[in-house]
Amino acid sequence: MSKLADNPEFQAISGTIVEQAASNSDTKNGNRVQEMRTEEMDSIELKYERMGHAEFGDHEGREASSAEGLNETEYLAIEREEEPSQLAEVAEDSGATLPSEESDFEDVGSQDGSEVGPLDKGPLLVYNGKTVNLETFAARKLLKLGLACLDDYEDAEEEEDEILFLHNAIRALTSAGAKLTTGGRDIVQCLAKLGHAWRRLFSATNKVEYLEHAISKYRSLCALPSVKRQDYPGHLRALGNALIAHFELSNEPDKLDDALVAFSHALEIVPVNNGSRHEHLSNLGRALWLKFEHVGHSADLEKALVLNRAALGLLPTKQAYLTNLAVALQSSFELWGRLPDLHEAITYQKQIIDVASQEDEVQAYQFSNLGNSYQLLYNSQGDLETLLLAINAHQQAVSLMTTSDSDYSVYLHNLGSAYQSHFDKTYDIKSIHKAIEILEQTVTLASENDMNMAMYVNTWGLSYMSLFQVFHQSATIQKALSLFQQAVALTSEDHIDLPTWLVNLSTAYMHAYESTGQLDDLNNCIVNMSKAITLMSDDLSNKSLYLSKLGSFLTRKFERFGNVSDIQEAISHCESAVRMGDESESSWPVLLERLATALIARYDAFEQSHDLQKGLKTYAKALDAVPDDDPERTAHLSNLGGAYCRQFQAFGDMKDMQTSLSLLKEATASTPDEHSSKPYYLIQLGLAYSVCYESSGIIEDIDNSISCHQQALSLVPNEHTNRGMHFNNLGNSYLHRFERLWNVDDIELSIQAHKEAVACTPEHHANRALHLYGLGNALYSRYYYHYDGITHGGAIEDLHTAIELLQEALTLTPPKGSNTGMYQGTLGCIFQTLFETSDNIHDLENAIQANQEAVEHTDKGNPRRHLQVCYLALSYHSKYEKLKQLSSLHAAINCYNEAIQSAPNGHPSISFYLMKLGYAWETVWQSSPNNVTSEVPSSMVKALKSMQLGEDVKHWMQSQQEDMPYLHALQAYCAGAFATVGKPSHKYGAAYRLANMLKPYNKSLSLLAYKSVLHILPEHIWLGQSVTERLKQIPDLDQIQTEAATAAINAGEFGSALEWLEQGRAIVWSQKLQLQTSLDNLQAAHPELASKLSKVAKEIEVVSSLLDFDGTASRNNRMDNKGQQYRKLVAEWESLLQGARALPGFESLLQPKSVNDLFGAARNTDVVFISLHKGECHALVIRKASHSIGHLHLDKLTESKATAWCTVLPQFIPKARGSTQNQNIERHAKFKRVVVKRHDAFEEMLTALWFDLAKPILEYLGYYTATKPVESSTLPHITWCTTGLLAFLPLHAAGCYDASLGPRGKLHDYAVSSYTPSLSALLRLHPEDSRLCSIFAVSQTNTPGQIPLPNAGMEVDELIAISSRYGVDVQRLDGEEATVESVLDTISKHGWIHLACHAIQDTTNPLQSGFYLQDGKLTLSNIMKQQFKHGRIAFLSACQTGSGDQNLPEEAMHLAAGVQVSGFPTVFATMWSIKDADAPVVTSVVYKAMMEGMKDAEMKPAYALHQAVSQLQAKRGEKDFLSWAPFIHVGI
Repeated sequence: MSKLADNPEFQAISGTIVEQAASNSDTKNGNRVQEMRTEEMDSIELKYERMGHAEFGDHEGREASSAEGLNETEYLAIEREEEPSQLAEVAEDSGATLPSEESDFEDVGSQDGSEVGPLDKGPLLVYNGKTVNLETFAARKLLKLGLACLDDYEDAEEEEDEILFLHNAIRALTSAGAKLTTGGRDIVQCLAKLGHAWRRLFSATNKVEYLEHAISKYRSLCALPSVKRQDYPGHLRALGNALIAHFELSNEPDKLDDALVAFSHALEIVPVNNGSRHEHLSNLGRALWLKFEHVGHSADLEKALVLNRAALGLLPTKQAYLTNLAVALQSSFELWGRLPDLHEAITYQKQIIDVASQEDEVQAYQFSNLGNSYQLLYNSQGDLETLLLAINAHQQAVSLMTTSDSDYSVYLHNLGSAYQSHFDKTYDIKSIHKAIEILEQTVTLASENDMNMAMYVNTWGLSYMSLFQVFHQSATIQKALSLFQQAVALTSEDHIDLPTWLVNLSTAYMHAYESTGQLDDLNNCIVNMSKAITLMSDDLSNKSLYLSKLGSFLTRKFERFGNVSDIQEAISHCESAVRMGDESESSWPVLLERLATALIARYDAFEQSHDLQKGLKTYAKALDAVPDDDPERTAHLSNLGGAYCRQFQAFGDMKDMQTSLSLLKEATASTPDEHSSKPYYLIQLGLAYSVCYESSGIIEDIDNSISCHQQALSLVPNEHTNRGMHFNNLGNSYLHRFERLWNVDDIELSIQAHKEAVACTPEHHANRALHLYGLGNALYSRYYYHYDGITHGGAIEDLHTAIELLQEALTLTPPKGSNTGMYQGTLGCIFQTLFETSDNIHDLENAIQANQEAVEHTDKGNPRRHLQVCYLALSYHSKYEKLKQLSSLHAAINCYNEAIQSAPNGHPSISFYLMKLGYAWETVWQSSPNNVTSEVPSSMVKALKSMQLGEDVKHWMQSQQEDMPYLHALQAYCAGAFATVGKPSHKYGAAYRLANMLKPYNKSLSLLAYKSVLHILPEHIWLGQSVTERLKQIPDLDQIQTEAATAAINAGEFGSALEWLEQGRAIVWSQKLQLQTSLDNLQAAHPELASKLSKVAKEIEVVSSLLDFDGTASRNNRMDNKGQQYRKLVAEWESLLQGARALPGFESLLQPKSVNDLFGAARNTDVVFISLHKGECHALVIRKASHSIGHLHLDKLTESKATAWCTVLPQFIPKARGSTQNQNIERHAKFKRVVVKRHDAFEEMLTALWFDLAKPILEYLGYYTATKPVESSTLPHITWCTTGLLAFLPLHAAGCYDASLGPRGKLHDYAVSSYTPSLSALLRLHPEDSRLCSIFAVSQTNTPGQIPLPNAGMEVDELIAISSRYGVDVQRLDGEEATVESVLDTISKHGWIHLACHAIQDTTNPLQSGFYLQDGKLTLSNIMKQQFKHGRIAFLSACQTGSGDQNLPEEAMHLAAGVQVSGFPTVFATMWSIKDADAPVVTSVVYKAMMEGMKDAEMKPAYALHQAVSQLQAKRGEKDFLSWAPFIHVGI
């Protein structure tokens, strides 16, 4: 035993076995080892001492040729089960190497076992009566030992024992093989078992070197000439399976090729009727499927399907065959989209699991395969239930695995991928975080050489890209990019999955580009997508999808740079993709959508209508191809809606706009808020509403646009990379509304939004130029808001900043960019405005140059060209006004004409172009030496009479053939005034200029023009605007009503004059009264409509009370939403009103009062309406209970006189009571008596009013007599309604108080005076109601922050004493009790109110005029929101309650008017500050007189005040005007 014991191999084998036997002496293993040790070891040792053996394992395997697999003939033969010879022929055609002789398959050794080795070599030994070769004897013993160890391996229960026995078997078999000759059957058995042992050891340890040993042994086995023919297929199968295992681990393609050769050889030589043929069919089928998965040749998959079906046909219940066919069917679906194949695969996989479950042998891969099939089915059909089945199956697969299992990472990856799909479907944020967590774990657990590592990393990248598409965080897409780059780096150029990884990398680059605007990202996106397409086989089903995606990326590049080649290539790719596509495939709508998008992009750039029409039809086809329940349907709805919006912009057909809005609304409404595309759909809808507004001018459209953009922003996280675009769109919509409503809050909100847009946008982002432009445009608009053309009040910094922003935007924009013209045009406008401010010709030249470039960059047919041409026209017009060059004026006219003709039909800007064209022609006419006029054509006369053109503006203009500047101007003004759409201010301006041009030459037509001006007035001063906005626009009317009335008076049309004076006066109060007007007649005839009108009117008042009418609105969405709600209610009310007016008998419902209606204002009083316009003053007189109008020309009273009086008036009256303590102004007489000079000025004014106005009117009425009446109760009652600055003069105090100035006389002695803000205010008042009274009194003697009013308390004490004598109840609030809330609440409960406190007329903001109470100011704005149903009489014993705002002379914007219109028909007020001591005197007399009158049923408030003033006058002196003159009566 000396030499054998020294042999390391023997020591290793025997020593290990002995150790194992010692620890298991009572086991079968131990007994066998002991038996061998005692009976056979000596003979083995003796042999070893003499042998000089060669190590086994140096036999080279037979050279394997590369085989592409079997061709179609072979598989047809398999399906027909033809003879092997036929298969051999097929195999030869395919290049496989086969044995050529039968002897190659025969065993060379002894068939009967009598010889155990060659006797002519080595020493001989007689054993059991036979002569044997000693070396062979030892080999057989070792072989037996090896086989025994394999038996022990099969019986072992512990993994540790299994590995031990495998090692022992391998060592014994290796030694045995070294001693066996290649010609006997023992060597065949030895190599087969050795290969088997190495495979099992590999399976137990997953060490690839063990697998390589197995492959080596199998190769040697298959190379042996002694292998029997019938055994050869089985050995080839074993070799093939080992090679497949190695390929699946290493991804080395040569291993797969060798396996295909082995499987092909095996199949070719196995008989058709052989019982194991099904195994060979299945093996080759699976190998071909693997080859397809690796290389992607569709022929391999076709053959795999045939082979797997043949195998399953021979043994239908074999689970492995079901599995192989199912995965091949999966691949078939993925490649060709064959949905029946996928359903068949799922059926087999469910069958596998059902059978395995019954036998309790379910394995992880079975659930994993089923999960993959469900995932594919979900990807195809989008059914959430299917996806949940996939997740469940993958969870089952993972639960059956441990982290140490070789396939654990694969199954984990599949589960993560399914969770990602769940997120993409449901936008459940938990799902994407779960997916990322699982996929990260997958990559972490996978070994570095895992052949699926690239797939894991790619899917992980997809999860981050999905997350980015929701939150648009830059770090997220950068992570996705990094992972996709890793996936590509891990994949060879010829790998089937590389194109997919490149597609994902390309898509991530596009997202990065959209996030940062980096051009490198855009270029990398296109490069990688192009490479992916190049690597794809032509028969790949998704190639068309990726080709169209490349087209979409090129479209984006074109939109950035404007290179024609990019869009042409994009369209070419998309068209090729459509030709390659299949209408039955789910990707078909996407192919159409991308082609349509490219066509629309080309249309946007070049305005070729055929692109628009083809794009729209293609979008429509895409939508038709999408099932109604497809989640992607909303995207197609949105795209088609956007296309219809463009078509509307191009052709102006409102049906297109309606279709657009309908589609976009459906897309938005059917998309949940958590969907990542919801903000995009809202943007599209918001933009469509903006376009609709630009055409219709309906404010509700721009309100809806703002709402859409606000909602979109609310759904987008702060880190969203497209947040800047959302802000930009919102800013634009605010700007549109500002331009319509002229609300300063809107321009500030617009600027704020645009600043956010710029701040959110990186410097190199593609949208930065657009956002810079938006901010510049908004700043320019803010400047223009404050610009008045005289003082240039706008902040000049806004202009300069706007210029810088526009210039920067142009530097970031390619010369051929689609927005270049827009930027240039706006820059030109800003330079022109700068010129109007600076009068620097250089600024004007810059404006013209910029506008010329804008026109050059805007092709004819571009929907925006009319704007650019108009900007150029304005610049030329300014150049004329600067240099007086007629050539510039004619250039402007040409541009205005082009703008009109190129603007879309019905565009609201046309009215502006017409107004400016008319002004240009008027300028030409005025500059002509002869100023030739002509007869107005009949078409214009017809238009003036009907206040409509009767046809489209463009056609009407073209039909006017007259070639005279005068007529050209009239035509343009007429068309602008009666355009069906347009800003009311533009139509108003055109009508006004028309009337002015006609007035000197055709008075009757000028009156028709003035009538149209007043007809447009309600649109211009729209009820839907806030009071602040309306009041701001009223001064721009330039006293149009008095101008029109003067023209009508001069024409003898007194009725029209009275109507127009009424229409243009107290507009805001009239609108409030209109909402409160009774609808009794309509209620009787059409109760449902009347109820709706009343309901909406009440809602308008309720909502308006929630708005901030004083111009200090909080700039937040809540307040803006209230404003939108208010405007929608107004629009609804106007629509209902229009419907009511269409009914017979209700044509004039709530229309401006006719002259016959206005006669009702004089039922109990004479009414004198005084119109003062420039150098003319006229009085229109309606005698009490009369139905005729008298006229008196007051030729001595002029506007210049009134202006002078109003200018000096503040100098000789005390400041307003109610000022702060710092100003030390009080109600009581702490101010000094008026100095003589100021006294004289005041008296001179009253004297002039007497001789120029009051006395002539008294004489006209017959009230002026030489002997003045003694009893004031018999005096006639005159109610004055004044216009212009006369509203601020004390007409009731007019008189000559000094004989040196003329015959003495004063109005107070001949008539009782009252005032009214409008005649309409008198029509709704009923004097009998004033008898119903309970009094609410407020006395504020010590208001916080104000000077004390000691007599205020005494005043209310006297009031209570008087009332108690007449049995009238009084509720009183003093001091701390008199808060704003408590006073408002208590006023609503009483018929009479008395307020003794501080008050103020706010000269900067009349709506902030108010009464000072304990906790603040009860403002006019607060009062306007009320409707006091029980109101009768209000005594406002405070300063300036009836003074008004000189900037709004026609509006009576004072506290008395507010209280009157809000429900108190009779109001006692003051025109300026009153003395604290005078108020109790007046109060006492007034209430005594009213109480006596109430007792006698003849209460006359105006007469009561007249009596009180008379007594105060007697007490203070008639020339103490500042004591008694402030007190006035308003109303009845």
